[in-house]
Amino acid sequence: MMTYKKLYHRIRESTGLDVLTENVLQTIIENCFADITSRGYREFGEQIYIPEKETEEDMVFESLGQGLYCIDIPEDYRRTLHLKVTVNNKVYLGYRLALTDERVNSIVVGNDKKDVRSNFAYIDKDVIFYTKGEKMYIECRFRDKEVYDIRLGYDKRLIAPKQPYLKAYDTAEIKCRREFEDAIVLFGVYFLLQRYSKDTDRVQMALNNYKYYVEDLTYTLAYEDNYTDEDGIICLERV
Repeated sequence: MMTYKKLYHRIRESTGLDVLTENVLQTIIENCFADITSRGYREFGEQIYIPEKETEEDMVFESLGQGLYCIDIPEDYRRTLHLKVTVNNKVYLGYRLALTDERVNSIVVGNDKKDVRSNFAYIDKDVIFYTKGEKMYIECRFRDKEVYDIRLGYDKRLIAPKQPYLKAYDTAEIKCRREFEDAIVLFGVYFLLQRYSKDTDRVQMALNNYKYYVEDLTYTLAYEDNYTDEDGIICLERV
């Protein structure tokens, strides 16, 4: 577990510079997360939405009638990988459409209350979804089936923790994948040296240490998480 205090001591002892303040430490964390993301790192996340809250942590979907459902987009959402709708006998994979698509919100249904819906006569999918602001809307061709849950698979974005009070540095945790704890330290070493050291060779070495570490790590994790890679399975002939 990487805490603020542990990160502070590792960076200070690695650089030999006693100039690290709480604001600089927070900047190091935020900039490191941004840099890791810019280098192509992605982390898979899945959020499950259910009809009603059972615990405080549960997220629910809202049924708007006529086969239309609405969910809140997670705070750490970056990009949709898949959306699945579970009914009693099947799981439907949603197809994403843009709001500018002429098939989206192109018909009006209802008698007393007029609702805008998409035209499934020109869509060869049973479930579609689209986004409006911080909401995601899911439409189903079927309108009489009970939906048990909606599963949103997405790329997560790294979110730096809020800066804690100084007295909480001993226990305040920097939540990230364990492999990236050393990356934050290496970035912090480079960050301080480029500001306070006149030894350009030392600064360049610190940058290379960080850059090569992150590039190797992101490549390894991307290969590990790529479950669709056919080359990942090796078939051995029977002896």
